[in-house]
Amino acid sequence: MLNQRSVTTLDQLSKFTNWANNDIDRFPQTPGSYQFLSSAEQDRSHSYKEFTYSINEIGCRSSLELQKSIAFFGCSFTFGEGVAEEDTFSDLIANKLNMPYNNLGTNGYTIPQIAQLFHATLQVLNFDTAIITLPSPFRFHYVTTKDKCWPVYPNKDRDDAEHETIRKKVYANLSENYLLHQAKDYITYIQACADLYNKKVIWGTWSKDTYALLENLEIDTIKFNFEYVESLNLQGDYIARDNMHPGIIQHAEYSRNILDVLK
Repeated sequence: MLNQRSVTTLDQLSKFTNWANNDIDRFPQTPGSYQFLSSAEQDRSHSYKEFTYSINEIGCRSSLELQKSIAFFGCSFTFGEGVAEEDTFSDLIANKLNMPYNNLGTNGYTIPQIAQLFHATLQVLNFDTAIITLPSPFRFHYVTTKDKCWPVYPNKDRDDAEHETIRKKVYANLSENYLLHQAKDYITYIQACADLYNKKVIWGTWSKDTYALLENLEIDTIKFNFEYVESLNLQGDYIARDNMHPGIIQHAEYSRNILDVLK
């Protein structure tokens, strides 16, 4: 079990990204270009412009930049699931600033996992500024007896008996306050690491609960009002190709909000 403080190589860093927490049915396990991330994404996809996912040597999206860059951390929204690379908010921001970037968005990640990846990345990649977009504080992660780390959501079941047992027990027995305090602890952990390494952090979130938590911590935060397909029957460029995540329009809106802060 690798400690993020002891990371010294890119191979070790990959133990904290998509490759550490998914299997071949959920995420590609080797570098390359992929039409879809999984069969599930392909099944729910709708008509969209053609694009492929470029997965680099540490299991993240886009090319890996070893020169000084901007680093983006978060979950599948940051990764850009369902949108072409040039339409992700990370690519839009980096192009506007004419700077290289590393997209370290990791699908399904929780706030504690983002914190661990951030700390590990500090050891091996060169960046001064991090854009960190946090998910809901109520997203949990669980490592199964088969050593698979899966995200756990309050109302989302999975075709796995062990996962379902844990999901029901977690949300039946852990209070919201517990999960909020856990999120607070990891947010302050990220900020402490950033301060120690003299890195600037720009905070954002698509979760109203995380936004309220960050406000209570008196942390300036970019709020992104992610509008869900289920509630608004969104169409066209407003939703991603996978029919689940923010599309081109929503990525562009968020990028403008971040650029306003950077200026």
